Amino acid sequence: MTRILLAEDNVTFAKVLGFKLEVQGYSTTVAHDGRAAWEHAQQAVFDLVIMDYDMPEMNGVDLCRHLRDDRRYDQTPIIMVTGFCQDLDMDKLSEELKISAFVSKPFILADLIKKVEEVLSACHV
Repeated sequence: MTRILLAEDNVTFAKVLGFKLEVQGYSTTVAHDGRAAWEHAQQAVFDLVIMDYDMPEMNGVDLCRHLRDDRRYDQTPIIMVTGFCQDLDMDKLSEELKISAFVSKPFILADLIKKVEEVLSACHV
């Protein structure tokens, strides 16, 4: 079963997305801040990480850096969800941190699930 780490500080949204991912057959672990996500990543290995850009304790960029510095996660696909797409240099972040995809908030939940499937298919997970 594909294991997904979901780092999202909006508790309600994280529950809804986590539930939707599990209905689709994924095993999902939810963290409500970047530091908690990093702790989960150290305790288990995930096939995909979905993270919010703007989180307390550790933002998405810092979490990406920690993950990429860990050899277990140097090739793991990452989807960054953010309401700041217009403020970010997504090309630079994609290249520097090997982010597989960005999803701009607000979005339709079905579109994010489709993006998850596309990213996992491209990585053959």
